[in-house]
Amino acid sequence: MEISNTHVWLWRLSMVLALLGLCLIAGSGLPALAFALAWGLNGVFLGVVQTRFISADRKLGLVTDMEAKTYRWLGADMAKALVASPVWSRVVGVEPWPRRTARGVWLSQLANRSASAEVVHALTLVTNLLLALVFMVTLGVAAAVWLTLFNLFLNGLPVMLQRRLRWRLQRLQQGGPTALE
Repeated sequence: MEISNTHVWLWRLSMVLALLGLCLIAGSGLPALAFALAWGLNGVFLGVVQTRFISADRKLGLVTDMEAKTYRWLGADMAKALVASPVWSRVVGVEPWPRRTARGVWLSQLANRSASAEVVHALTLVTNLLLALVFMVTLGVAAAVWLTLFNLFLNGLPVMLQRRLRWRLQRLQQGGPTALE
């Protein structure tokens, strides 16, 4: 299915309208501020990782079977369904995941991009959790709650998704099963 630019812009418009609706429901601009921080800081940290100021190379620990099961239970599969759709990369303006080529090259590319995505989202997650504490003191509980909710959805789920993907890649490299029992 080919995705036209019209479809992409309709998706973007619907996201903006949903955000405006949340602002109307909340009676303030806090949801928009929370979304901007939860999503916008990813771009900053992506630049930091891409310039190799912070490296994602082989510094991430192994993912255990129990951890992968926990992530599935917490909704990592929902995040996977969203970002695996052909619409997602076009709507958010990022490069799609690498197409499958030679197995070793493809797995290596996938592992590198997954590790980078995990680091970017984890840095944003931690930064926004600290900001939520500051918001609680300065702007009140409502601001902290909005930021925490957007942060968990836009950064917590992607971290779990990347860690679950790395678990599957570990299993592939070891020759074990990649499905959770």
